[in-house]
Amino acid sequence: MKIFNNRAFKYIFAVMVVILSLNSAGFAQVFSFEKNPNVRMATFPSGTLFKGVLQNQLSSANSKMGDKVYLLIPSEVKIGENTCIPKKSILIGQVIQAQKAQPGKNGFVQIKFEAIKFPDGWGTQLSAHVWSDNGSGIIGGETTKMVSYKKVPHYMQDVGTVVQLVQSGQRAMGQEKFLPAGTEFVIVLDNDLEVKYLDMENL
Repeated sequence: MKIFNNRAFKYIFAVMVVILSLNSAGFAQVFSFEKNPNVRMATFPSGTLFKGVLQNQLSSANSKMGDKVYLLIPSEVKIGENTCIPKKSILIGQVIQAQKAQPGKNGFVQIKFEAIKFPDGWGTQLSAHVWSDNGSGIIGGETTKMVSYKKVPHYMQDVGTVVQLVQSGQRAMGQEKFLPAGTEFVIVLDNDLEVKYLDMENL
């Protein structure tokens, strides 16, 4: 029985060594550039803007918190002659808020980006949001117009009393926010982003 256990142990151990070796070889092949002495680290500071193209459809009507969001970077990002972020890299995020349209307010979606992945498989974490006028990162959510008016008397010197129409009452029903695949966004980094790149100028 001991002979069987020893043989079984040696067999399992050998299989594990082979599996680990294969995994290590694959990792080294994909990320072999990291061993190059000309590898450098580029830092993109908080507030840096990137352009991205939405890869999956979103909408205030159907999207929900936790839904994955994928944004493709359409062109390479360079520092000098060096490509620091390759073309077709993917920003990965998720919906953190989504609300359907309601009376007085359009539907909206809010997205948070958490990682970037290069075409060769290398990736790292980040923190970023969609640029918006008010800095909230919310897409949609505008207040709708009033749907009724009331007459308000108004006195004007040398004219007398005039009647002015003033918006009042309920606001119009909001509209849903649809974001089809292909929608372009500007993304803002919340924190510094560090990426590795190959210094082609000093090869």
